[in-house]
Amino acid sequence: MKSKSINGSSVNEIKSALLQSMNDVFMKQFLSACFLLLSVATSLAQTFPKNYVDSLTAVALSKKSSHPLILNRDSVLQLLWQSPSPANQIAMFYDIVAYSDELTPEKSLYYHQLILAGAQKRGYKVLEASVLAELGFIISRNGNTPEGLKMLYKSLELAEATENAQAIGIAYNNLGNCYPNNKKLSVEYWTKALEYSKKGNDFLFVCFDLNNLGNAFSKEQKRDSALVYYLEAYRLSVEKNLEPIIPNSLLYLSRFDDSNSLHYLRQAERMPYTIRNGDMKSRVILRSFNYYMQSKRLDSVIHFASQYYVFASKADLTKQLTALDLMGRYYRALPNTDSALLYLERFHHLKDSIYGDKVMEQAQGMAYNDMERQKEIVAQKA
Repeated sequence: MKSKSINGSSVNEIKSALLQSMNDVFMKQFLSACFLLLSVATSLAQTFPKNYVDSLTAVALSKKSSHPLILNRDSVLQLLWQSPSPANQIAMFYDIVAYSDELTPEKSLYYHQLILAGAQKRGYKVLEASVLAELGFIISRNGNTPEGLKMLYKSLELAEATENAQAIGIAYNNLGNCYPNNKKLSVEYWTKALEYSKKGNDFLFVCFDLNNLGNAFSKEQKRDSALVYYLEAYRLSVEKNLEPIIPNSLLYLSRFDDSNSLHYLRQAERMPYTIRNGDMKSRVILRSFNYYMQSKRLDSVIHFASQYYVFASKADLTKQLTALDLMGRYYRALPNTDSALLYLERFHHLKDSIYGDKVMEQAQGMAYNDMERQKEIVAQKA
């Protein structure tokens, strides 16, 4: 009996040992397979976005421009007044004020005011709201933030009264861009803008909103979320042949993906819209400055800083602020501290006039008043 017990016990031990051995082998194979899959997934994660972007870039370069190189603004203006469609009116408005053969800031303001007066005279409320949103944005970026925001909130109220999703989306998009010191509020406005722009089938502003949200997530180090927004904006811009968005999206990807930064930058340079549009060229110059500054190639840095400075001297105050920042950053990298201090002082003086505490306190007050207005609307509907 004892012998059998011993023998039985030995058999069980052998079985247990065999099972354990099989489990060990299985676990090793399983873990090996897991590591392999992880390695493949990591490899795909590293290469897939680049391949995907490159394929979209090839499609973008193969498409022809849907606009003539030179725009007869007066002819487009006449067509605008004859069109009964608010969506067509808005599209022609942007063609007139933001077309690739650029207007001077004074001429751009002239057309904004001309179209605003025409829209008010004819009772085109949706167009009026959209023009007000752009005028408010321009005024805000040129140093009068409180006055610009007044126009923007007025445009939002007018757009909401028309219940036109496209106009509401435009107002929210521009509002998001006017609160650089309040990222939470900016994200809230851009999220609303995206919702309304989708409803209004305004693909141009959908892409603006996606890229803005991508920027916000990137600054918060939420890289996965940022990449999703950037890639969707690029995909949609290529699919719809939205020429202003295509190079802009590539610049965002260039900033996001360090290993392929110069690759995306070169792609943005090659886009037809960049070649013929001064504002887009300036964005490529700005991104080039940051790329070479990061790699400490100061000969290239001063080249691009000087180029941007020349462009900004004829642009709005926020671009002039950026130009002063670039020059200051370049001189801070050199022993010449006097020049660095000069640009730094000018930078802070201009920044305070646009985004100073008093200015932003007024801006926050307007945002609060609009939130209270929105609550009243909800209560009335309820």
